[in-house]
Amino acid sequence: MKVYMTKVFQNGGSQAVRIPAEFRFDEGAELRIYRGPNGEVCISDQKPKNRLAELAEKLISGEIKGALTDEQAQQWMEKIRADRDAFEWRDPWSEA
Repeated sequence: MKVYMTKVFQNGGSQAVRIPAEFRFDEGAELRIYRGPNGEVCISDQKPKNRLAELAEKLISGEIKGALTDEQAQQWMEKIRADRDAFEWRDPWSEA
């Protein structure tokens, strides 16, 4: 495992860390950040969920044409929203 040294700096009222190019996230990516059991800071990407919802929105809006009818696409989007609302991510190391 390759380890990188990086710098912490202030960005407005927030603290920021420079992320090496090898670990770069997509612009606008939604990330989870939490502290692990040994004090390490863990960051992970939410890509799969976001891409599915984005695709569904594009299908419903007509931006892209799919093999679904408008009614099927609407039902599919409602299911995605319900699944997303039911999803409650928990820190696997929390004591909750």
